[in-house]
Amino acid sequence: MDITDVVNSYLTGATNYGLGLAFTRALEETELAEHQYVGFFTRHTQTFYEPFVETTYNETIKDDRSDFYLDKNNKLYLYSNLAGVPTNLDNIPGVVIRDGNGDIYQTIAPTGVTHVTKGVYSIDVNVPTTTNNVDCIGFTDTWTGITINGIARPDIELDFILKDSNKYYNIGDTYSLPKRVGLTVSGIRLDERVYRGDIRRVNIITNIPYTINQKQLVDGLKYRLYVREGRNEYTVIDFQDVHMSNNSNYFLLDTQSLVPGTYYLDIKVISNLEVTIHKEIISFDIVSQSNTRKSQ
Repeated sequence: MDITDVVNSYLTGATNYGLGLAFTRALEETELAEHQYVGFFTRHTQTFYEPFVETTYNETIKDDRSDFYLDKNNKLYLYSNLAGVPTNLDNIPGVVIRDGNGDIYQTIAPTGVTHVTKGVYSIDVNVPTTTNNVDCIGFTDTWTGITINGIARPDIELDFILKDSNKYYNIGDTYSLPKRVGLTVSGIRLDERVYRGDIRRVNIITNIPYTINQKQLVDGLKYRLYVREGRNEYTVIDFQDVHMSNNSNYFLLDTQSLVPGTYYLDIKVISNLEVTIHKEIISFDIVSQSNTRKSQ
C-alpha cells in the first residue's frame, strides 16, 4: 500500500493519529464472535513476511571533488565528524572559492550551502573554460564559520583539480565504450552473522578488471538486498543509489528492520547505457540477540 501522501501530510502539519490495518468499514462494523480475527505477525511467527512501513530517503551523495570538470555543474562536499561520528555543525558554513593564483573566484553565503544529511554539506560550482583555466589547474574551497557543539574551529581549506571539459563532453566521431569493473565489497564479510540492529557501512571498491590497485570510477552504482525462498527471490530493498564520496563508494545498511534469515546482495553497474548486475556479491545472516539473563 502506497502511503506516501499520508506520511507527507504528517510532515506538513496534518494530525498524526497513527496507522492501522483493517477490513472494509462495512465488514468491520459487522458483529462477529471474538475468536474471529486475522493474526499477521507475533514474536512466535517464524516467517519473513513481517508487516512494516518502508521509508525511502532519496538523498544520494555524488561528490565531484575527484572528477571536477570545466563547464559542468559539480558538487563539492564537506564532511563533519566528531570523534569519528558524523555530527551536524551548529550553523551552516559559508564557502570561498579561490583560483590557482589565490584570487577569489566565488563567494558562497550560507544560504547557498545545502545541508544534505547528518554531518554532510554541499555546494554547486561551475567553472567555465577560459584561456586561464586549462586541464590540471588547482582551485581551493575554504569553508568558513565552522562551529560544532559551541566550539569555533579554524576555516577548513580543501582543494580540487580542474579537468578538461572535453573529457566529460564526449562529442565527435568516436563512441565511448561501457566501463568494465571488478567489484570488491567490505563492511560485511561473506556468510557473516550480523546481529539485528547493527548499522554497517558497506564499501564498494570498483577496479579495472584483472588489476588490484587501479580504480575505475563509476557513478552509476546501485545495490539490492533480497532473500530467497526456493528458487524465488523476494526483494527487501530494491535497487538504491550508492553514495560516491571523494574517496569511496558506499551505502549504510541499517539491519533493525531485517528479520532473522539469510540475505543476498546484488550490485548494478550502469555505464554508457549498459546495465550489468553482479549477482550475489555477498550473502550474510541476520540473527537476533536473546536476553537469557533475567533480572534478580
